[in-house]
Amino acid sequence: MIIQNQEEKSMRKSILFMMVAIAIPAAAQFHKGAIELSFSGYGGVNKQEIEVEDTQYSEFNEELDANKYFVLFIRADYFLCHTLSIEPEISWTTQDKMPPSYFLSANAAYHFTQINKRVVPFVLAGMGVGNGLPVMNLLPAGYPSNKFDVTLFTVGAGVKYPLSEKIALRLEYRYQRYKMDYHLGLYENDVYHRIPAKSILSENNLLIGFSVFVK
Repeated sequence: MIIQNQEEKSMRKSILFMMVAIAIPAAAQFHKGAIELSFSGYGGVNKQEIEVEDTQYSEFNEELDANKYFVLFIRADYFLCHTLSIEPEISWTTQDKMPPSYFLSANAAYHFTQINKRVVPFVLAGMGVGNGLPVMNLLPAGYPSNKFDVTLFTVGAGVKYPLSEKIALRLEYRYQRYKMDYHLGLYENDVYHRIPAKSILSENNLLIGFSVFVK
């Protein structure tokens, strides 16, 4: 009987907590001067094959090992008003057999706080620089490096769903375009040539994370 009463009390507390969470207005967390620290990321495995169409050079065909990767985003939002925030961000990418790469970005986000009291949609855009092209099996020699000479353009959209007065779930879609200028070294008739080249990588990803409102 005592055990049953304890279970009932525990269930009541859980239901009460859920009701309080549901009642929290999302818009209350988004106000001028608010500071939001958020963390999100994504990961996976990719695999690449190189196949030469000319059978004369079939020895260059290659199947590369699967490459595991993970990308972590850390950002701090400062709200200029209840809808608009600036969002400096650092991202860290790690993958198999490669040193980590880093990106520093300056983003801005607009929040549609007037649409729904519980879920806040947002859109963002920004630019940044970094030292590597993430999630690629083949990278030009010397990358990632200490030079922050890879440019990044970002646009995205998502939702923030408050779980409490201080914590919110953050779901986000992002399109990111990386560009790097470099030189290819080629020998022709025993003469070494440096040929200007560029690598462009476009990514579409779903980020999952959380936010902590500290002010």
